[in-house]
Amino acid sequence: MNIKKEIIYRAYVAFFLIITLSLVIVFKIFQIQYFEKIENKSWKEYAEGRISAERPIPANRGNIYTEDGHLLAASYPEFRLNFDAVAPNNRDFYKNLDSLAFSLSSFFGINSPKVNAKKLVAARKQGKRYIKVPLTGRTTYITYPKLQKIKKFPLYRLGQFKGGLIVSQFNRRKKPFGRLAERTIGYVRDTTTAVGLEGYYDQMLGGIDGKRFEQKIASGDWIPVNDDYIIKPQNGKDVITTIDTYVQDIVDNALNKMVKKQGAHHGCAVVMEVKTGKIRAISNIGMRGDSTYYEIFNYAIGEDTEPGSTMKLASIIAAIETGAVRVDDTIDIKNGAIQYYDKVMKDSDNKHKGIISVKKAFEISSNVAISRIIFENFNKTPEKFIACLDRMGLTEMTNVDIKGEPKPYIKVPKDKKNWTGITLPWMSVGYELSLTPLQILTLYNGVANDGVSMKPFLVSSVNDGDKIIEEIQPRVHRHEMCSKSTIKIVKKLLEGVVENGTARNIKSEHFKIAGKTGTAKIARQKQGYTKSYQASFAGYFPADKPIYSCIVVINSPSKGDYYGSSVAAPVFKEIAEKVYARKVVIDQFLAYQEPEQKFRHIPYVKAGKKEDVLSVYKDLKIKYPKDETTEWVKPISPDKTIKIFNNPVYNNIVPNVRDMCLKDALFLLENCGFSVQISGKKKGKVRFQSVQPGRKLELLKNPEIEIIIS
Repeated sequence: MNIKKEIIYRAYVAFFLIITLSLVIVFKIFQIQYFEKIENKSWKEYAEGRISAERPIPANRGNIYTEDGHLLAASYPEFRLNFDAVAPNNRDFYKNLDSLAFSLSSFFGINSPKVNAKKLVAARKQGKRYIKVPLTGRTTYITYPKLQKIKKFPLYRLGQFKGGLIVSQFNRRKKPFGRLAERTIGYVRDTTTAVGLEGYYDQMLGGIDGKRFEQKIASGDWIPVNDDYIIKPQNGKDVITTIDTYVQDIVDNALNKMVKKQGAHHGCAVVMEVKTGKIRAISNIGMRGDSTYYEIFNYAIGEDTEPGSTMKLASIIAAIETGAVRVDDTIDIKNGAIQYYDKVMKDSDNKHKGIISVKKAFEISSNVAISRIIFENFNKTPEKFIACLDRMGLTEMTNVDIKGEPKPYIKVPKDKKNWTGITLPWMSVGYELSLTPLQILTLYNGVANDGVSMKPFLVSSVNDGDKIIEEIQPRVHRHEMCSKSTIKIVKKLLEGVVENGTARNIKSEHFKIAGKTGTAKIARQKQGYTKSYQASFAGYFPADKPIYSCIVVINSPSKGDYYGSSVAAPVFKEIAEKVYARKVVIDQFLAYQEPEQKFRHIPYVKAGKKEDVLSVYKDLKIKYPKDETTEWVKPISPDKTIKIFNNPVYNNIVPNVRDMCLKDALFLLENCGFSVQISGKKKGKVRFQSVQPGRKLELLKNPEIEIIIS
């Protein structure tokens, strides 16, 4: 019995010891987790702050360029710096303390070296592993060149694990040309739908994200564990647009001036290359709630409206193509009004009455005449009129490479709910249908291109560095909008509008313009037609050999004037004359050939810095004069000898950079404060400079200059 009691007693003792030991272990774990400190944090807090995980690393987004190499949108890396005060050993930390404190103070100009030193020591004593640089408590982002300088600071030069410098990269999207074509370039944001080229080409621009191990620290931020990737990011491709920055600037300025002058709600303008469909410029401007203007929406591509009289081109094409009329036929417009069932159609002015020719009717934009022609010839077979519109491409989207284009709204006779007795005559003058400005422009561009309608497009290629991944070729929208004879006739009609008709106010002294004015009342859904108007002009230039087509649309001008002829057409003229003038100048200078050298054994040397010019002659063992003292010279070889003329450069005077290489020209012009626009070839010499040499810099309102290389 005693033995049994002893066994039970020992069992209880063992059980008690086990329970006591377990309680001690549990207590110790609890104490370590919640009470013992490391870096002034509980072990629990510290562990939660040191979580490591696979994290996605965004790829560098590709850039967007113009076709001539100007940067429209780019991702610029910016860097956030933090300092791990515990990472360096004592010897390295205190050895570099004062010099690091001084470097931070000198570079950022915020704290004194003494204050910086105190903050660094305090952070180390408190075990802080993530303090913001500079030592202000605020997050600061720096550029790559600045980062390279900071990495050379004392202590930091030892790297992240020995020197404690932690670098986090962030890519920010910037547009070097500011708001130029801003809505067309677009953007990609997490919280909104991607728009513009950024949205349409998002997959190519975005690249493929990579992965790496990162560590979550107490602040909630993630930092890389090391410099290695699990999967390396694949950078995005570059998108090369058809935009010409010079043309875009002209369009922006002309449109902005008129929209603001007229107090309009919004406006847009597009310039397209006739033969290819390349969009060389596209501008949109809209009024915000505070009456300021901004590129809020891509009206040129995304807004469909009743176009008004610009639609009369399609109507007259249909009438001539089907043999319904000839341009020398006559038509009675009576007193400038006609009734269709229960509705009266009127002309916008009462200057013309009675019998006029079809040609005259088109030139003065007679609603009565055009609607009579279409109604009397297609009323019994309206589907034939719709078929003509379809042949012109007006029933289909252009499928331009930007999201948001609506499908043209063209009523059809079989739609009994919407087709009424007045639909046909009103459609003929641009009502009871809706089209976007770009869809209308595609029609006019097709006429300019002898009946071949081209698809408008904004991107010419997608590149990976210097390698072209995808090249976008011009594509045909409609191979034959109508017969060549009809095209020839309507071209003359469009010229007549500018020579004798509603747009004679924009007749140019330098070249012929062809086009059509448009003035349309604006309907507000259930409210019906309001007192607001849309003014427009669509056409092409020069009329005899079309290079560009263009449309200008200005919505809801509020200063009393609202006609297409006086609100939209002058914008077209300004764009056409400035763009054409530049084209003529470039063609002249690019066509210019260097005169044949009389003595071929004497090589041609560009103008430039004297030491560079003379170095070339010295290497070639050609004799040259040595008495010129200026820094910049211009060599010529009229005979078997070399002559060098002074090419003086004075302060506050526009220098002469003709015949210089691009490097020297840029050096001189940029030192004068010029913003330089480069056209022509990638290599060669300067053939032309837009600002004449010798002018005083202080008298120039805009320090901008264009040079042409050939």
